[in-house]
Amino acid sequence: MSNAAVLAPAPHSARRLTDARLGAYLGAMLGAALLAWFERHAETPFVLTLVGAKGLAWTGAGAVLGLLAAIGAMTAGVWPLARARALLPWLDGIAAAMALAWAGSMLEPAEVRYEDQSWLVSGRYIMAMNVLFLFSAVAYLTTLFAPGATIARIARGSALLGVLAGGAALLLRWHESYLLGEDIGHAPVSNLYEVFILLFVITGAIHLALERRYRAPALGAFVMLLIAAGVFFLLWMNAHGHGDIKPLVPALQSYWMKIHVPMNFIGY
Repeated sequence: MSNAAVLAPAPHSARRLTDARLGAYLGAMLGAALLAWFERHAETPFVLTLVGAKGLAWTGAGAVLGLLAAIGAMTAGVWPLARARALLPWLDGIAAAMALAWAGSMLEPAEVRYEDQSWLVSGRYIMAMNVLFLFSAVAYLTTLFAPGATIARIARGSALLGVLAGGAALLLRWHESYLLGEDIGHAPVSNLYEVFILLFVITGAIHLALERRYRAPALGAFVMLLIAAGVFFLLWMNAHGHGDIKPLVPALQSYWMKIHVPMNFIGY
């Protein structure tokens, strides 16, 4: 037997690692859901609780229990969530975006002012997203005239990092809105500026999933060019003061808004 065969991970071991990670994710989601249930009457907004010590304790405990449950189920030869393995790349992306958002929250100042929002850390993430999407669009267009595996990987990697930066920016912006005041806090889907970021994230994520499934890198030259055009409009809106966090108008002060808008864009 060659050394390569000895060092190569067994498919069964890789599948067990995948299932264990899936169990940890599901456990963390259950922990967050239970925290929301028990804190539903608390005065502190749930977003602030989730990123605090209590939120980390609940989601961390849920992740550990989910991991142990997955290991126990696999040891017993019973794993009812085999079909859910396809969700793992999406869960990895969500976890990475949440980790970036949590890291960004550590950079926020102790005292914030509504009148001067230049301190918003989410704004830096949004700018990084813009640069990454523009770079990805150029790289994808380059693959049309000079095909190559390296430039294609750079294009995909830039698009993936842009999606993660945009997702983290939205989560961080949600957190920052509550720092400005509980009467100001809201899900970041209330105006055209925030909705454009959500559109970029959803479009980029679905594009990457389709490209991976159908091996169609040429699709990126079309999709990322559209996102790049939207990025210029986003920069224009930010330059004209539309990037600031503002209180919701009465017509949008509904719990269903944070569900309605993302579902609309996924439908589109």
